[in-house]
Amino acid sequence: MNTSDLHLSCVVPVYNSAPNLKAFVNLLIKELSEKNFSFEVVLVDDKSEDNSTETIYELITEHKNIIKRVFLARHKGQHYATLAGINAAAGDFIITIDDDGQYQPSYIDNLLKATESLPQSVIFGIPIKKTGVSKTRKFFSNMAYYFMVLITQRKNRYSSFRCIPRYIGRKILNSSFNYVNIEQIIRKINIQTHSIQVTHSPGLNKKSRYNMRKLISFVFLSILTYTWYFETVFLLSAFVILLFSFIAFKPSVFVFLSIVFIFLFILLVFLKNKLRMPVKFH
Repeated sequence: MNTSDLHLSCVVPVYNSAPNLKAFVNLLIKELSEKNFSFEVVLVDDKSEDNSTETIYELITEHKNIIKRVFLARHKGQHYATLAGINAAAGDFIITIDDDGQYQPSYIDNLLKATESLPQSVIFGIPIKKTGVSKTRKFFSNMAYYFMVLITQRKNRYSSFRCIPRYIGRKILNSSFNYVNIEQIIRKINIQTHSIQVTHSPGLNKKSRYNMRKLISFVFLSILTYTWYFETVFLLSAFVILLFSFIAFKPSVFVFLSIVFIFLFILLVFLKNKLRMPVKFH
C-alpha cells in the first residue's frame, strides 16, 4: 500500500463484533470510496472471544489494499485499542469509529471538513439523540460523563466518533500512559476540542461495557492517573488523624499510625507511577 499521499485512516476497535463487522466495514469502505478519499481502514482486534478475528481475515482477503490489521495479545479495552490503531495509522487525518454501526460513516465527511477548518482541534461527532440503547447502557454512560465533568471541570461532550489530525495523534501517543483515557490525555495536553451533531442508529445491540464495578474502576483509575486529588485528600486526612492521635493517644499509637500512612502513601505512589508509565505498542 502506498501511504505517501494517504489522506485518511479510519481506526475501528473490534471486540466481539462478528455478527455485523463485515457489513459495517463494507459500508464504511463503500462510503469512503464514493467520496474518492485516499484512505485505509485499521481494524484493531481487542482479543475478541467470538469469530471477529476470522471475519477480519476474510475482510483483508476481500480488500487487500485497504485494510490494515492490528491484533492485541490481551484484551485491553476500547481506549487502548483505539490508541493502538492511531499508532498504526498512516493518514493525514484519523477517524475513530465504533464497530457496532451506531455511528454512520456518512458523517465522516462532515467531521473531516470541520477538522480541516479547525486543524488544531479534535472534532467529535455527538449524537443528537441516541436510539436503540438500553437503559442500563444509558445510565452508566451518563454516570461516566458526570464523573468526568466533576474531575475535569469541563462540560464538553465526548464520543468515540472523532477526527484527529495526524500530528495531534502523535502528541496523544507521546503523552499516553498504561492506563489510557483518550479524552483525559487530550485535556492534559491542552488540545482544543469541538463537536458536530450526528444522528445515532440502533446498530448492533451489544451488551453495555459498563457495570457498577467497571464504572467505579473507571472513575478511580482516571482520578488516580490524571489528577492529584487522591494524594491531596490522603495527605490532609493523614495529617488530621496523626495530629489527633499525637494529642489524644499514647506515642506508640502515633508511631503505628505513622508507619501505616507511610506504607499506604508509598503504595499509592507506586500504583500511580505504574499507571502513568508510557504506553508501549509491540
